[in-house]
Amino acid sequence: MEVIEGAVEDQIRMSSQIGISLIVECLRKMDGYGIEMGRRSLRDPPSL
Repeated sequence: MEVIEGAVEDQIRMSSQIGISLIVECLRKMDGYGIEMGRRSLRDPPSL
């Protein structure tokens, strides 16, 4: 039982690490888009 419990704990740790890294990647991409859009809006005042 100890071996099985340890394996399950390792799987949970790995899956949580993967999930966190995916979330961080998504947040970085969103931040990048936000910064790009912010720079554009600052450079180009609304001329439409």
